[in-house]
Amino acid sequence: MQQSKTTPPREEPKDWITWSLALGSFAAVFMLTMVFLCQYAILVQNHYRVVALRDHQKALEREKDLMQLKLQSLSSLERVEAVAKDRLKMVPPSQRQVLDLRKIQVSGQVAIGSTVKN
Repeated sequence: MQQSKTTPPREEPKDWITWSLALGSFAAVFMLTMVFLCQYAILVQNHYRVVALRDHQKALEREKDLMQLKLQSLSSLERVEAVAKDRLKMVPPSQRQVLDLRKIQVSGQVAIGSTVKN
């Protein structure tokens, strides 16, 4: 009679643990790589946003400078005088009238023209 053969011990539990550890390690490395790539993408996106905002700021500063130049040219005394004469048909006064309010203003009195009324 033949004796029963002894079966070699199974290696499945060790193989399963090895594959589980390998798969878990791969998943952890993959997740860390994805987190790094997402953070890098956000960093690049924010960089582009900062560059766009700086360009917009420069454009607004140029526009502000142009408006200040236009304001200075529109508020020059020569232009105001020309507009007063041409458009508004104003003429210079025939005689110069200067009122010294320190002398005219008395307590409770208001100066109107050259007369003082209560």
